[in-house]
Amino acid sequence: MKNVILSIALAVLGIPAQSQNWNVLLTNQAIHCIRPLNDKELIASCSNGQILKSYDGGNSWYGKQPISTKYLYSVSVVNEDIVYVSVENGVTKSTDGGETWTYVQPSRVNATLRAIHFMDENTGIGVGASSGGSAIFKTINGGKSWVQKLYNSAYTYFTSVQFVTPLI
Repeated sequence: MKNVILSIALAVLGIPAQSQNWNVLLTNQAIHCIRPLNDKELIASCSNGQILKSYDGGNSWYGKQPISTKYLYSVSVVNEDIVYVSVENGVTKSTDGGETWTYVQPSRVNATLRAIHFMDENTGIGVGASSGGSAIFKTINGGKSWVQKLYNSAYTYFTSVQFVTPLI
């Protein structure tokens, strides 16, 4: 019954039949976020601080050297070269499509950025847990500093952020 419901849901969503056959390609990674760089390349952030990259549309994956000893959260792709990944109290940045990474040491952020979305190389929004509540932050200098825009004192946190237009 579950297979029938899944097949109907996929058909209603317009997902091609060949997409309905899923194979397990990775079993030892806790993957948090996968984003496309282009038609063939994908990039994924993992809980062990490692970046995974696929060069063939997800058929095979290659582990890069861990870029952090901490949990990697979301991936934000600005273009094929500029990619950001949120990690605990900051972000890492790649300027070569995820091949190499540089940690951006932020000032004035006391939060775990669970999700980030960069509209361009400098402007981004981060959401996550901050001092027992949830918060929304904004950067205009590529993650070097963040300004808190909203705080909710309920003990919960935001986990996702996405914009459909660069204007915020």
